[in-house]
Amino acid sequence: MNQQNQTVERSVIHTFTQSETTQLRKDIADKTLALSEKETIKKSVSSTVAMLKANIEETVIKVREGRESRRMQCPVVFRWDENKKDIIHPETGAIEDTQEITISDREQFLPLEEAKEGKKGKGKK
Repeated sequence: MNQQNQTVERSVIHTFTQSETTQLRKDIADKTLALSEKETIKKSVSSTVAMLKANIEETVIKVREGRESRRMQCPVVFRWDENKKDIIHPETGAIEDTQEITISDREQFLPLEEAKEGKKGKGKK
């Protein structure tokens, strides 16, 4: 039996050659760049996921409550004799708010009311 051809596998210290060190540094640079790209994608995806979760939650709340606040064009009914104006819900007809008639309202709308009254008055004579 020849003892010189016998080997055993075990861990031993290996000192890298210049070529191996260069290759390892290139591997580090490549992997760092790949990681940076993945982190950028991760941030973008995380932002999208967070936005989708928020949108889902908003929709769940709308469904649970069965309603939401919306900007709508609401009719205004003037009660000149009481110096009040009612803001009317356009879908239900309910009074949403009652406010004092402003000077601006009077300047804009009262001449129209006076003109209507004038026509009614002339027709009655």
